[in-house]
Amino acid sequence: MNKYQKVLNAIASGRGTAQQMHHITNNPAQYILELRRKGWELPTSRIQYITQEGKSSWYGLYQMTEKDRARLRVSL
Repeated sequence: MNKYQKVLNAIASGRGTAQQMHHITNNPAQYILELRRKGWELPTSRIQYITQEGKSSWYGLYQMTEKDRARLRVSL
């Protein structure tokens, strides 16, 4: 299984933040960009949270559309 497949599987299983995907690659955003260029939609949601210091921040959560999920099923 290559890194692209691992990134897609992580997103499909609900582990779609860059931080959660760092065990796969040092630059998950680059893999997402390349997958989008290959036709994957992979929308990003902004999730707001409060840091330990009490400051407002956000992180991106990559998700799959139904079209992406169907494409992933075919590729397996």
